[in-house]
This record gives sequence, C-alpha cells and structure tokens, in this order.
Amino acid sequence: MASIKITDSISAELISANPQANSGFAKYLKATAASLLAGTDFTAQFKKELALVNPGESGFTLKWGSDVPVGKDTASLKITAGASALLTVYNHTGMLLLDDAFVGPEIKVPAGQAFVAFLLRPTIKAEGAATVGALSFGMELGTEVEWRFYQPFDLTGPPITLGRACQALFETLSIPNSVDDLKAMADRPVGTMTIVSGHGHLQIGCSVNVAAVVNPLASVSTIGKVGPLDVSGGASAEIGVEATISGDFQIRVQTLEGRRVRLGYHKMAAREVGVTLEASAGPGVTIGDRDLLTMLFGKPTSTGTIEESLTAAGVTKEQLDKITTAMKNGLSRKLALELGASFSSLKQNDAAFLYEIDLDTLDAEGAAAIDKALSGNLGDLNRLEPTLPRHGIALKESRTSHLRTRQVAWRVNVIGLVNVLSLKELAVEATVVHDADSGELLLTDAATSQKVKAITSRKDLHKLLFESLMLTVTYKASGMDQNTGLTAAMSYFKMDNDVNRHEMSDYLDAVAAVGLIPAHDIEAQLGQVDDFDRGSLLIDVDFDQASCERMFIDEETPRDRDFYEDVGKLALLALVQEDDADAYRRIPLTNGALWQKMRNNTSSDFRFLLRPFLPAASEDAEKLHAGVVTADYMMIVWWAGTMATAAQKLGEMRAFLTGPPPVVPSDTNKAFNKRRKALREAMVEVILKSPSTFGGDPWGLVALFYASKRSAPVTAMVVSPRLTLFLP
Repeated sequence: MASIKITDSISAELISANPQANSGFAKYLKATAASLLAGTDFTAQFKKELALVNPGESGFTLKWGSDVPVGKDTASLKITAGASALLTVYNHTGMLLLDDAFVGPEIKVPAGQAFVAFLLRPTIKAEGAATVGALSFGMELGTEVEWRFYQPFDLTGPPITLGRACQALFETLSIPNSVDDLKAMADRPVGTMTIVSGHGHLQIGCSVNVAAVVNPLASVSTIGKVGPLDVSGGASAEIGVEATISGDFQIRVQTLEGRRVRLGYHKMAAREVGVTLEASAGPGVTIGDRDLLTMLFGKPTSTGTIEESLTAAGVTKEQLDKITTAMKNGLSRKLALELGASFSSLKQNDAAFLYEIDLDTLDAEGAAAIDKALSGNLGDLNRLEPTLPRHGIALKESRTSHLRTRQVAWRVNVIGLVNVLSLKELAVEATVVHDADSGELLLTDAATSQKVKAITSRKDLHKLLFESLMLTVTYKASGMDQNTGLTAAMSYFKMDNDVNRHEMSDYLDAVAAVGLIPAHDIEAQLGQVDDFDRGSLLIDVDFDQASCERMFIDEETPRDRDFYEDVGKLALLALVQEDDADAYRRIPLTNGALWQKMRNNTSSDFRFLLRPFLPAASEDAEKLHAGVVTADYMMIVWWAGTMATAAQKLGEMRAFLTGPPPVVPSDTNKAFNKRRKALREAMVEVILKSPSTFGGDPWGLVALFYASKRSAPVTAMVVSPRLTLFLP
C-alpha cells in the first residue's frame, strides 16, 4: 500500500499518511511511496490550527519528488517528478471553493467549517489499450488534467492543525472512477468533493422529436399550377441521436446527506463546445429507412409501403437513396446546431448534466450507467432520464432532457412544388442537397437543378431562395393560390468562427430590425464582451396569406415604387447604425434630395455625385465607399421596381378574378392563363436581373417583413458561448 509524505528542504518529514484501503491513493497510486517537497510557507504553518492558517491567495505550492504512476491494473496516468501540486485552505464562512471558470452553481464554505483542498495535474498517457477509459473521465489522451480534492473539517469541535488535516485528506481522498469509489466516498463527511477538469469528449445519447416543415416555393423556370398542394404537413418522428461533445469540461462529485452523492458535468464559461453527431435508431426511426421518408412524404397508404408508394409515382431507388442521404446529412447538421445551442445557452449557475445518486437504492442498471458516465460516456444515463427518479438516480439538470422535451423544426425548402403541386411528382427528377451551414434541406425541380449545382456559397443559396420566395408570395397575393392555409417561409442563417463585438452587434441589429428586441437594449446585451467566440444567427419568418397580400395591396390598391423604396431604405437603416464603421451608407437613405439626384443621374458611376456628401477619405477609400453605396442603391431600386411591377400585375389579376363576373382560377380557363402567364413573365424578367450583391446580409428578409407591414410571425436564435438568445 502506498504512503504519502511531505518533507521540507532538508528532507525532514513533516507529514506521513497511510491511505485507507478504499481511498483513491490506496487504489490507484501505483508506487509504494510518493513524496512532496514543501516550501517555507507551508513549513511555517503546518502546525497551526486550521482556523488560524493563512495560505495566501494561491495556497501552498508543493513539488513531487519522483515520477508517480496512477492507474488501475496498468498505469494510465503519470505525475512527473518536479511537477507542482497545491494545498489550499478555505477557513472563512462564505468563501467560494470554486472560481467561475466553469459554469455551475456556487459552492461556499458553510459556517463552522473549513476546507482543505489538494490539487495535482497528472498527464493521461496516450499509449496502450489500457489507457482508454481508465481514470480518464472522458478527458483527451495525451493531455494534462487537473484533479482537486476537497475535504471539510469541523471548526466547532476539538482544534485540528493544518498538518493533521492534510494527513486526513491524503488518507481518505476519493478518486471517483466507479460506483464502488462513490460508495467509499459516501462514508466521508458531507461536502467532501472531487473535481476533474480538462479538455475532453463526452458521449451523449437521446431521442429528439423532429418535425419536417415543408416550405413550398415556386420555380422561376416554370409556371405555377392551380390546385391543392400534396405535402406531408409537418410530419414528425423521434430521432435517436448519438453525439460527442468536445471541449473543456469539469466533472464534480460531492457527498450529500444520507449516503447520496451529486454528480455534475460543467462546461467552461464563455467557451464553445464542439458537436460531432451521428443519428442512429430511435423509437420507430432509422436514418435512411422508410420511417425517415414519411417525415417528407407522409404515411404510406394501407395498400403498400412508403417505398412502394414513391416507386409507383416514378421515384427510382437511386433517387430515393439520394434523398435519404441528403436528409440524414441535413438532419445531422441541424441537430448538431441544436445541441451546440443548448450547451451555449447554459447560464453561470447551470450544469450541463446534474444527477443525485442514492447509493443505498442504486440498482444494477443505474450502477452500470453511472460507471460508464464516470468514464465520459453518458449515453446510457441519458436514456434512463425519462424514467427518473428510478434506479436510485434523481435528475436535476440535463441538456438532453432539454432537447427531448421540445420539438425541433427542420426546414425543407421545395423549389418547384408550387409548379407541380405534388411532392412525389417533384421528387422523381428533383435535385436534393442540404445546406452544410444550417442543415436545411433543399429539393428543386429539374428546371432549377443547374442553378443548385452552381451554388458555391450560402450567399448563392440565399439568393436562389429569395427569388423563389418573391415569385411564391406574388402567386399567393394575386389570388391564384388555393393553398391559403400554407405559409411561404424565409430564413437567414449566418455563422462565423470568431465573432467580435461589432459582428455580434450586427447580429442583434438584425434581431432588433424584425422587432424581437428593442434597439436600445443592444448595448446592454453586449455588455463588456469584445470576443464572442464562434457565433451564429438564425432568423425565420413565415408569410401567411394575409401578410403576402399586405406586401402588395393596400385596400385593393397596388403599392407603388415609392412605398417599396421607402421600405428598402428603412430596412437598411435598421441594419446599419449611426456609430458603425460603414455609417456613411446611411447618408443617401436619409437625404431625399441626394437620393433623387442619384435617381436622375444618367450614369451608374456615383463617385463624383457622392463626393460632397461622404466623409473625406483617401482615393481608394473613396472608391470603396462609393461602390458600397452604389450597390445599396442598385439593390433597393431593383427590389422596389420588382415589387411595384408585381403589385401592378397581381392587382390586375385580383381585379380580373373578382369580376364581374367572378372568375375561379383554373388551368383550363384561357383568359386566366393569359393573365397568369403575363404575371409570371413580368416577375421572372425582373427577378433574373437581381443584383449579384444580393444575399450577403439579412436585408432582403427585413425588407419583405417591413413590406408586409411587419405582420408575419418571426423568430430568431443568436448562439455564442457568451450570448445566447431564443426569441421571442
């Protein structure tokens, strides 16, 4: 059995401890003896009463006298000779035992107690199969981890010296590698705690309810049809998820009253976690199987399977494989984002996972799940969560429980569905891809497939979706669309690897622009933070029948170009603030006379026209500023003209349908078809001339939202380690 000694600079023994048989050092220290060298600060105080010790801000630094292997059977960790260890004393009521480096509830020294803490930093060896899982707690092989052991001592009874307290700590400290270790730990005083911190990987598992939300859009390449759309209508499924959460973690084990222990997992504050996800069999679902297809195409008929139903519609096995592969990839990305957002939303006093374990009632199934969890695999424990409190485990907090109790909406954009009405028919020749950033699925008709294949960026995708949305809302507002109960949706998604304060402010400007937070609250939301780490912004807006009509019609009068130009200006003003570096973009938007001069200018080169109005700058900067303002102008003027044209044409269509005599939209009505063709051709002509600059920011979404008189439902999600918002 190992012994632990603390000696002074001349090798005189200060403390000698013989760990108890069920203690952490007795079980896992793979040396017959280990020694620590103390400095003069410790030697001067180790005989003092614990209540009177002054360890200073950093505690007492010790050094290991030789290499110390730590492990179970074969060594899997090593403490290197000369490495530092630390003894810290907390002997004042209310002192914090933990700093705020990791999010989690505060733990303070209770009245009448003092704590002695011992810190060491073993390195997890990277070689040998025996290293995997053995005392790693899920931390990454080859890295240094930090172990902290806390033991409380009663200050109201007989006095105890610092040296005696250290001896007691060494003899009884717990390394919680298994349920047996937790049982030994439960025999220690209430409040005894072991903490493991480092960079690691937690395995988690859960079931998530996912609803495929089909967004039916028109293709600019073919004319829309009249009739009811054949869509699944938000079919949902339970998806089983296995994921690896990577990052800087802290595992806390603390004894409670009544032979209970608290087991918590905590992420580092203001730090992102990585999510690697594989979807697997969940209740009734296997990714790529027929149940996945029902999310998109609905349940099969009573006479056949979903595959048979799709095959009868002309969808080949090869095409089905393409569809299911894209669905799996897109859904995996969507769920990875949801998991990442869930962890980023943790507040300072939250735990990622927190359980209380009653060791007297813990059954075999619960014990097996806890053993795995202590090695970093929480999958079995996560899957027990819906049945808790059972098995001797009570659930307090869980990110997987958070996901399991709500439905995840997964957007499926279908371009061309308005043109063929049947999703099965469109799927026969559809090009199907997933957006690698947002996870949204995109199915397009054959006529649009070449555009999809040419997409190289999120900007290109956003432009394509915006063009299709423009035509779709026009169809709806004109009165041609019989599917008045369905919405036409638009989303804006942006992700940046390193979001600074200005970029996060831009995110919040967009959120404020759609009315989800007051603009004057942005500074308060940003606080004093300059670096937000990886961040993302998602804004979703659903245009129903009424909001589509408001975009174009005011009491049956088509809206004009001036209305749309004003809306376009307001949208850009909401996104570019007066204190932004590019605030010069606001000048033409707020100067009516300058805007009119730009309208009257016969050339698209506004550099010399703008020079008196823009801030003085170098020649290169002046060219850049003029180019940016010109791009803004061209975008707003193009959009305003497009919308005004659509309003006029659909106003004519609405008047025609109203009569007298009233006309029912029909593919067989020649007069109706003539007007429908004219409306489509007018829209397509201007849509295809959309500026190449469009799609780089949320301006298009905000402009359409404003044109609808801000009547469409809108949601937003801002995610980063330092600021996470789910709105409303």
